[in-house]
Amino acid sequence: MVSQESIKNIETLFNGGKIEEALKLAEEELKDNPDDARLYYVIGQGELLKNNLEKAKENFEKSVSLNQNIIGALMALGSLYYQEGAFKKAIGYFARVVKLAPDNDKAYFNLGVCYQELEEYENALNFYKKAIEINPKDVKSYYNSSLIFLKKGDYSQGFDLYRLRYHSDLPDRPTSLLIPHLPVNDIKNIEGKDILVYDEQGVERTIDFIRFIPEIADKAKSIVLRVQDPLEKLLSYNYPDVTFSFTLDPEKEMTFEGHFPLMDAAYLLKINKLNIPYKDGYLKVDEKDVKEFEKTHPLKEGKNIGIVWRSDDDLVGKVEILKSMIDALKEDGVNLYSMQEVETMEEKEILEENGVESLGEDLEDYYDKALMINSLDGVVGVDTPIIHLSGAMGKKTALILGKNSDWFWGDGDKKSAWHNSVNIYRLNELNPKKTFKKAGKFVKE
Repeated sequence: MVSQESIKNIETLFNGGKIEEALKLAEEELKDNPDDARLYYVIGQGELLKNNLEKAKENFEKSVSLNQNIIGALMALGSLYYQEGAFKKAIGYFARVVKLAPDNDKAYFNLGVCYQELEEYENALNFYKKAIEINPKDVKSYYNSSLIFLKKGDYSQGFDLYRLRYHSDLPDRPTSLLIPHLPVNDIKNIEGKDILVYDEQGVERTIDFIRFIPEIADKAKSIVLRVQDPLEKLLSYNYPDVTFSFTLDPEKEMTFEGHFPLMDAAYLLKINKLNIPYKDGYLKVDEKDVKEFEKTHPLKEGKNIGIVWRSDDDLVGKVEILKSMIDALKEDGVNLYSMQEVETMEEKEILEENGVESLGEDLEDYYDKALMINSLDGVVGVDTPIIHLSGAMGKKTALILGKNSDWFWGDGDKKSAWHNSVNIYRLNELNPKKTFKKAGKFVKE
């Protein structure tokens, strides 16, 4: 058996960045100690550092076959299988860890993550709870639990814990505070004060949560709201009494006595599924602009349906979705219009072959997009800002969701809790055309 000192020497080399030297020494030791599980484990660590994932997995598996009690190897295998999407296999390894080390909070957290990916939310919550019992400062478990509570419609617990999205200990946090000191945490603390509110997480979040600004404005002395530039015209028209900032440095524009990121409005106002305001629509466009827009963008007679089939930064693997969508929706008296902001050459060819007019690339900002949606009879698409905007305008909208969809659309909900005009359809991956047929029937009615 190789000495513990030799193992430490190898690990020291790894930690010092001398990966090849460490691997060479481990391989030499392996010649005389072919059944030493620790050697396979440290070799696996080296291959992992080199990003040779298959070799790393082989060595970790050899290690645990020789010694089932090497926790590092079990954790590494769980993580590798998780990365491959083999969540049930990953669960098996993490479960072995907690049997060996019942106080390993990281293993409980990893079990929670795997079950969350499998959409087994009660199991996930139980494992996050266990991780928190062991480590009460486990921000990641609290945050992931918030996403489950929100998805299941428990907004009281969800929005409370969701404030951890901007906690400094959360890796890859989705929201960053614009101001270094803590945001407002009670609605009473904005009364009679100058307040700064600012966008977070993308245009769709601003579209969905802007509905709360009138109530916030009623309670505060004044507010300045920073939002994304493409929304300037649309939001300025709909909220003429709100002071908007479209710069990156609102501190120069006002003296404020409190601040918070926009989505915290739901927490401050104690929003639940039953008291969400303006579900029938709250964004509109000027009728004069509608008439001018229809002159430059005349639509055909019949039912006019807008389509979006992928997010604009997702350029791979959605051509089949587009084809299925067109096949399912296309029929006499129905005209399809692409509202996709960016189209690939292959997509352009498919659209042209099927007589689908492209409009998305010609629409300058979200006011123009709103004018287009206003002219349509309905919209069918995947989760993109266009779908959120269509819902916010009260337009008949069919949303197509895949697995592990955003919490905003609920857990198996068939109708949006936030937009009465949005029906939700879960994609049948074996027969996507069937899903689009159902969605098409709804928007064509």
